[in-house]
Amino acid sequence: MAIDPSCVPDLFSPQIGGGTNCQVIFGPGTRDLTTYPTRSFYNNNDEQKIMPRLQLKNGTVVQVSDTGVADKTQIVFIHGLGSSENFYGAVIASLKDRRCVSFDTPGAARSPVPAKVQSVKTISEDVIALLDTLGIPRAVLVGHSIGGIIASQTAADFPERVEKLVLIGPVNPSANPSPEASEVWTQRIKLVQNGTA
Repeated sequence: MAIDPSCVPDLFSPQIGGGTNCQVIFGPGTRDLTTYPTRSFYNNNDEQKIMPRLQLKNGTVVQVSDTGVADKTQIVFIHGLGSSENFYGAVIASLKDRRCVSFDTPGAARSPVPAKVQSVKTISEDVIALLDTLGIPRAVLVGHSIGGIIASQTAADFPERVEKLVLIGPVNPSANPSPEASEVWTQRIKLVQNGTA
Protein backbone atom coordinates (compact mmCIF):
# COMPACT_ATOMS: atom_id res chain seq x y z
CA MET A 1 0.00 0.00 0.00
CA ALA A 2 1.52 3.33 -1.06
CA ILE A 3 0.96 6.43 1.05
CA ASP A 4 1.69 10.03 0.23
CA PRO A 5 1.83 11.67 3.71
CA SER A 6 2.51 15.08 2.22
CA CYS A 7 -1.05 15.13 0.95
CA VAL A 8 -2.78 15.47 4.31
CA PRO A 9 -4.67 18.75 4.01
CA ASP A 10 -5.85 21.22 6.61
CA LEU A 11 -9.33 19.81 6.27
CA PHE A 12 -11.65 22.09 8.13
CA SER A 13 -11.99 25.72 9.07
CA PRO A 14 -11.29 26.77 12.68
CA GLN A 15 -14.94 27.75 13.15
CA ILE A 16 -16.01 24.10 12.80
CA GLY A 17 -13.55 22.29 15.02
CA GLY A 18 -10.44 22.68 17.09
CA GLY A 19 -7.02 21.30 16.35
CA THR A 20 -6.39 17.68 17.29
CA ASN A 21 -3.76 15.02 16.69
CA CYS A 22 -4.88 12.03 14.69
CA GLN A 23 -3.39 8.61 14.06
CA VAL A 24 -3.15 7.04 10.67
CA ILE A 25 -4.92 3.69 10.81
CA PHE A 26 -4.93 0.68 8.55
CA GLY A 27 -7.58 -2.01 8.63
CA PRO A 28 -8.70 -3.51 11.90
CA GLY A 29 -5.43 -2.70 13.66
CA THR A 30 -3.60 0.56 14.20
CA ARG A 31 -0.18 1.23 12.77
CA ASP A 32 1.10 4.57 13.99
CA LEU A 33 3.21 5.67 11.02
CA THR A 34 3.07 9.26 12.11
CA THR A 35 0.70 11.66 13.81
CA TYR A 36 -0.76 14.50 11.80
CA PRO A 37 -2.14 17.71 13.25
CA THR A 38 -5.45 18.44 11.54
CA ARG A 39 -8.84 19.83 12.36
CA SER A 40 -11.67 17.59 13.43
CA PHE A 41 -15.24 18.04 12.25
CA TYR A 42 -16.42 16.68 15.57
CA ASN A 43 -15.47 18.95 18.46
CA ASN A 44 -12.44 19.85 20.54
CA ASN A 45 -12.76 16.74 22.73
CA ASP A 46 -13.12 14.12 20.01
CA GLU A 47 -10.59 12.74 17.58
CA GLN A 48 -10.92 11.76 13.99
CA LYS A 49 -8.40 9.35 12.51
CA ILE A 50 -7.29 10.87 9.24
CA MET A 51 -5.42 8.94 6.62
CA PRO A 52 -3.41 10.66 3.96
CA ARG A 53 -4.19 9.85 0.38
CA LEU A 54 -4.28 6.11 0.07
CA GLN A 55 -3.47 4.05 -3.01
CA LEU A 56 -6.05 1.29 -3.16
CA LYS A 57 -5.23 -2.24 -4.26
CA ASN A 58 -6.63 -1.43 -7.72
CA GLY A 59 -4.31 1.59 -8.09
CA THR A 60 -6.90 4.32 -7.48
CA VAL A 61 -5.81 7.04 -5.03
CA VAL A 62 -8.37 8.48 -2.59
CA GLN A 63 -8.47 10.61 0.55
CA VAL A 64 -9.88 8.55 3.44
CA SER A 65 -11.06 9.19 7.00
CA ASP A 66 -11.47 6.22 9.30
CA THR A 67 -13.01 6.52 12.78
CA GLY A 68 -14.40 4.40 15.56
CA VAL A 69 -13.86 0.79 16.52
CA ALA A 70 -13.52 -2.12 14.11
CA ASP A 71 -15.06 -4.81 16.33
CA LYS A 72 -18.65 -3.86 15.42
CA THR A 73 -20.51 -3.12 12.22
CA GLN A 74 -18.31 -1.23 9.81
CA ILE A 75 -19.92 1.55 7.77
CA VAL A 76 -18.64 3.09 4.53
CA PHE A 77 -20.06 6.46 3.47
CA ILE A 78 -20.23 7.51 -0.21
CA HIS A 79 -20.97 11.16 -1.00
CA GLY A 80 -22.84 12.67 -3.94
CA LEU A 81 -21.67 14.55 -7.03
CA GLY A 82 -19.62 17.65 -6.24
CA SER A 83 -19.51 16.83 -2.53
CA SER A 84 -16.92 15.24 -0.27
CA GLU A 85 -16.57 12.93 2.69
CA ASN A 86 -17.26 15.98 4.88
CA PHE A 87 -20.96 15.62 4.01
CA TYR A 88 -21.27 12.89 6.66
CA GLY A 89 -19.44 14.66 9.51
CA ALA A 90 -22.41 15.09 11.83
CA VAL A 91 -23.62 11.53 11.21
CA ILE A 92 -20.21 10.00 11.84
CA ALA A 93 -19.84 12.04 15.04
CA SER A 94 -22.90 10.25 16.43
CA LEU A 95 -21.58 6.77 15.57
CA LYS A 96 -18.55 6.57 17.85
CA ASP A 97 -19.27 2.92 18.66
CA ARG A 98 -18.90 1.90 14.99
CA ARG A 99 -16.02 1.99 12.54
CA CYS A 100 -16.92 4.66 9.99
CA VAL A 101 -14.97 5.07 6.77
CA SER A 102 -15.65 8.04 4.53
CA PHE A 103 -13.69 8.93 1.45
CA ASP A 104 -13.55 11.46 -1.33
CA THR A 105 -14.49 9.56 -4.47
CA PRO A 106 -11.89 9.69 -7.27
CA GLY A 107 -11.65 13.21 -8.69
CA ALA A 108 -13.73 14.76 -5.89
CA ALA A 109 -12.48 17.12 -3.17
CA ARG A 110 -9.04 15.91 -1.99
CA SER A 111 -8.87 12.76 -4.17
CA PRO A 112 -6.96 13.23 -7.42
CA VAL A 113 -8.60 12.78 -10.80
CA PRO A 114 -7.70 9.28 -11.99
CA ALA A 115 -6.47 8.45 -15.48
CA LYS A 116 -9.42 6.12 -16.14
CA VAL A 117 -12.86 7.39 -17.13
CA GLN A 118 -15.17 7.48 -14.10
CA SER A 119 -18.56 5.80 -13.98
CA VAL A 120 -20.88 4.34 -11.37
CA LYS A 121 -19.33 0.95 -12.14
CA THR A 122 -15.69 2.09 -11.76
CA ILE A 123 -16.41 3.90 -8.49
CA SER A 124 -18.28 0.86 -7.14
CA GLU A 125 -15.15 -1.16 -7.95
CA ASP A 126 -13.15 1.48 -6.04
CA VAL A 127 -15.45 0.92 -3.04
CA ILE A 128 -14.52 -2.78 -3.07
CA ALA A 129 -10.83 -1.89 -3.48
CA LEU A 130 -11.19 0.41 -0.45
CA LEU A 131 -12.70 -2.44 1.59
CA ASP A 132 -9.89 -4.75 0.45
CA THR A 133 -7.18 -2.21 1.23
CA LEU A 134 -8.57 -1.53 4.72
CA GLY A 135 -9.21 -5.20 5.48
CA ILE A 136 -12.99 -4.83 5.75
CA PRO A 137 -14.72 -8.08 4.75
CA ARG A 138 -18.32 -6.70 4.81
CA ALA A 139 -19.76 -3.28 5.45
CA VAL A 140 -22.95 -1.28 5.60
CA LEU A 141 -22.84 1.14 2.66
CA VAL A 142 -24.41 4.58 3.04
CA GLY A 143 -24.81 6.64 -0.11
CA HIS A 144 -26.26 10.07 -0.81
CA SER A 145 -27.45 11.12 -4.28
CA ILE A 146 -25.18 9.51 -6.89
CA GLY A 147 -23.40 7.90 -3.90
CA GLY A 148 -26.62 5.95 -3.35
CA ILE A 149 -26.49 4.69 -6.92
CA ILE A 150 -22.82 3.74 -6.42
CA ALA A 151 -23.73 1.89 -3.20
CA SER A 152 -26.55 0.06 -5.04
CA GLN A 153 -24.22 -0.92 -7.88
CA THR A 154 -21.68 -2.19 -5.37
CA ALA A 155 -24.34 -4.30 -3.63
CA ALA A 156 -25.58 -5.68 -6.96
CA ASP A 157 -22.08 -6.61 -8.16
CA PHE A 158 -20.60 -7.71 -4.81
CA PRO A 159 -23.51 -8.82 -2.57
CA GLU A 160 -21.20 -10.87 -0.33
CA ARG A 161 -19.35 -7.64 0.65
CA VAL A 162 -22.43 -5.57 1.57
CA GLU A 163 -24.19 -6.16 4.86
CA LYS A 164 -26.88 -3.49 4.38
CA LEU A 165 -27.62 -0.42 2.28
CA VAL A 166 -28.73 3.02 3.43
CA LEU A 167 -29.72 5.14 0.44
CA ILE A 168 -30.32 8.86 0.94
CA GLY A 169 -32.03 10.43 -2.07
CA PRO A 170 -30.35 8.20 -4.64
CA VAL A 171 -30.24 9.97 -8.00
CA ASN A 172 -28.66 8.92 -11.27
CA PRO A 173 -27.92 11.74 -13.74
CA SER A 174 -28.05 9.34 -16.69
CA ALA A 175 -31.66 8.42 -15.83
CA ASN A 176 -33.04 11.93 -16.33
CA PRO A 177 -36.75 12.12 -15.54
CA SER A 178 -37.25 15.43 -17.37
CA PRO A 179 -35.45 18.02 -19.51
CA GLU A 180 -35.33 20.34 -16.48
CA ALA A 181 -33.61 17.71 -14.34
CA SER A 182 -31.23 17.00 -17.19
CA GLU A 183 -30.26 20.69 -17.31
CA VAL A 184 -29.68 20.78 -13.53
CA TRP A 185 -27.38 17.73 -13.75
CA THR A 186 -25.55 19.16 -16.77
CA GLN A 187 -24.89 22.40 -14.87
CA ARG A 188 -23.75 20.50 -11.77
CA ILE A 189 -21.40 18.28 -13.77
CA LYS A 190 -19.86 21.35 -15.45
CA LEU A 191 -19.23 22.93 -12.04
CA VAL A 192 -17.51 19.77 -10.85
CA GLN A 193 -15.44 19.50 -14.03
CA ASN A 194 -14.36 23.15 -13.72
CA GLY A 195 -13.45 22.66 -10.06
CA THR A 196 -15.92 25.28 -8.87
CA ALA A 197 -18.38 23.01 -7.05
